[in-house]
Amino acid sequence: MPGPSVSARLKAAEQAVEADRLDEACALLTAEDLREDRRAAELRVRLAQRLLERVRGHEEAGRYAEALLDLDRAAAFGARPEQVAALREWIRGVADRRRKDDREYRRQIEAAREHIDAGSLTAGRDILAGLDAADTQAQQLRQEVEERERAAERLLTEAQRLLQAGQFGPACRVLERARAENPKAPALLDLEAQVTREALEQIREAATAGRLDRAADLFGQLGNVGSALPERSEWERALAEVSAAAEAVARADWAAAKRAVLRLKTRLPEALWLSQAAEQLTQVDELTTAIHAGPLGIALRPNASGRAGENTVLLPRADAAHEALRPAGGKFAERRDGSAKTIAAAKWRLLVDGAGSYLMLCQDRVTIGRAGGGDAEADIALMADISAIHAEIGRIEDDYFLFARKSVRVNGRTVSQRLLEDGDRIELSRHAHLTFRLPSRRSASAVLELGGSQRLPGDVRRVVLFDRHATMGPGPSHHIVVPGAYGGVALFERAGNLYARPTSGRGAEQTTDEAVLLKDGSPVEVAGMRMVAKEFKVPS
Repeated sequence: MPGPSVSARLKAAEQAVEADRLDEACALLTAEDLREDRRAAELRVRLAQRLLERVRGHEEAGRYAEALLDLDRAAAFGARPEQVAALREWIRGVADRRRKDDREYRRQIEAAREHIDAGSLTAGRDILAGLDAADTQAQQLRQEVEERERAAERLLTEAQRLLQAGQFGPACRVLERARAENPKAPALLDLEAQVTREALEQIREAATAGRLDRAADLFGQLGNVGSALPERSEWERALAEVSAAAEAVARADWAAAKRAVLRLKTRLPEALWLSQAAEQLTQVDELTTAIHAGPLGIALRPNASGRAGENTVLLPRADAAHEALRPAGGKFAERRDGSAKTIAAAKWRLLVDGAGSYLMLCQDRVTIGRAGGGDAEADIALMADISAIHAEIGRIEDDYFLFARKSVRVNGRTVSQRLLEDGDRIELSRHAHLTFRLPSRRSASAVLELGGSQRLPGDVRRVVLFDRHATMGPGPSHHIVVPGAYGGVALFERAGNLYARPTSGRGAEQTTDEAVLLKDGSPVEVAGMRMVAKEFKVPS
């Protein structure tokens, strides 16, 4: 059956153009048998014009692909090429600008989202203010900002009510929820500061009275409230010192406990219990040291099996010659060398095989200065261009303080007085510097290492600031480091005399079981370490 006639199809195309059914008209007028028809040619001109008119509608609606398609059709139906080219360039320019605007819009939406998620509601709102009010995404974000601000206001009102009712913990929890809604709310910051300062005052009162459990509980109730306030951080460190002191007491580390207590006293000078605790810890530390250095400490050593918890009590020797050599007031064995004398002095030079020479200073305050100072000779006299007495180091309790009489730098900063810490570098001049060491928390003795080419008489490069006892051994936790040593030796002073005894050796490898009195110039061997002690004298 034949299809519609040419006349019928032309009539349908005319009706489609008139009714603005341009896609239908395009399909009808592209038929092959209408290419040479005069009426079809006239109708294609009209259709091209209508397509050009529709291009503008597509552009205004942002349908750029459809606009370009209509331009191609208009060109095929006889539209002037220059008109089509101008419109095509214009459409593409508009499309590029629109894409750029869309990217910028999305970027601003994302930036507003990030600010809101981070709690900067005001910054998010400011970005949204410059966006299209009718845009759905912008509307949703504006609504979220408003809801979070209202929620924060309600929570702040509730927190204020709880605080007035004395419900401190619940008030802090509500404040945390309010901060999650709007961290930058001015009312929130003010209320957080008020709550934190009131809590810290209660913590101070509890800590001063010695109610440390109450202080810790109050601090725990704060949670994250006031975490940005410096006074809270200071109290967090103070309560950490309390924990450190308690842990040190639990492991019987009295020196560490006392240091923590003394640091607490700087924050709570009015707390009487801290002064009492410091005094008690000092007494316990001294008594413990005395016991370990006395007959009981000497008599108890690890079993030769080396197994923990198995100890052997060493009975004293009974021969009269050995008993005659024991010093009065203590049962310490000596080498039977009647020609050597004991050292009753505040300064020793200790020469240890494999470790070098050490100057041992017993006084609580030592001076550092230029060698050859005459009557004002310093305890640590350096061959350097410094003053006769350039600085002093004083031991107060278990802390060491540097007091500068002349220019002194510590770790690159000029100081007049400073609490010394392990590793501090002390510079007296360009060529005179020392390093301060605290090798072990179990001993208050410290070490000064001379820098560069500095030496003291007797090739001494290290000074031990001796307080009751010090240790020798293979590791860096010892005051005198002896590489390759297999045991440990404790040095301690009694009545101006220096003694050495083995500590935790390796079973049968210990060479002696008792404390040895070090005599002037008399070599001894303890726990496999050979040493000679001499009274330290500066050459005249």
